[in-house]
Amino acid sequence: MRLLRILAFPLALLYGIGIYIRNALYDMGWLRSEKFQTKTISVGNLSIGGTGKTPMIEWLITQIPATFKVAVVTRGYGRKGSTPLLALTDHSSKEIGDEPKQLITKFPDLCLRVDGNRRRAIQWLEATMKPDII
Repeated sequence: MRLLRILAFPLALLYGIGIYIRNALYDMGWLRSEKFQTKTISVGNLSIGGTGKTPMIEWLITQIPATFKVAVVTRGYGRKGSTPLLALTDHSSKEIGDEPKQLITKFPDLCLRVDGNRRRAIQWLEATMKPDII
């Protein structure tokens, strides 16, 4: 365990420096946050997968009143192709990715935008689908 800490320290140091620089770039205005008109909940972390993001999204969808039009943005990890699309129940997991397929199968009325560019996806949803919450 001690060896692991010794090996991980340089990586943690590099990560910390990277975060410091990133925050400084935001503070100086070189990077900017995007504000959208639609209320947005972000579910994510630094981990690649297997940390419960999809089950959390499923839970959130069930907690939002049915009177709200809900939309979800996903990158569609593992899918073939990169064309942005609105997921439909007849799309295969190869077209939209495993987790989007799981979501659209469980919630067929969900507006689910598969796009590697989150900003573009949200702008498309706001212009086209007009959700109450993303």
